[in-house]
Amino acid sequence: MKRRDLLAGLCVVLVAGCAAKLVPDDYAGATAVVKDSNANFVSGGFFKSDKAEIFSMVKVDGKPIDNALSRTASASEGLGMGMRVREHERRVPIKPMTVELLGLVYYPAPISTLFNPTYETRRTVKFNPEAGETYVVRGRLGKSGSSVWIETSGGQRVTQ
Repeated sequence: MKRRDLLAGLCVVLVAGCAAKLVPDDYAGATAVVKDSNANFVSGGFFKSDKAEIFSMVKVDGKPIDNALSRTASASEGLGMGMRVREHERRVPIKPMTVELLGLVYYPAPISTLFNPTYETRRTVKFNPEAGETYVVRGRLGKSGSSVWIETSGGQRVTQ
């Protein structure tokens, strides 16, 4: 195994170990589901990097959590400018919480971020999930402004 591959694997394990578990396996209380989302995947072909817009919940009450961006980055490791977009969802307890949302245009090759816009946006919002509901992290990225929010699976925004 190459040193680089070993180091990359170690970093993924360390970062995954830092992610907080929101709902214990033996939790019997009510929960909701929050799904991360992605949009506008573009295959870069032979000479350009792939890219996709990724919208994720990355922290809950100040603690980092597993998310679609970290999973996509891990799945794309070693692919150069190619990317494997990964989806992610998590159960959350029914209680008021403060969540950090992230939206950005993700390029798997870090050098691509030097020459292309990422339109990265982060927001910390109050979120009060309802039992049995499914929520989706959505956003809009662009020159005229970027935003990220949480909405119900039916499209109604629950955070501003």
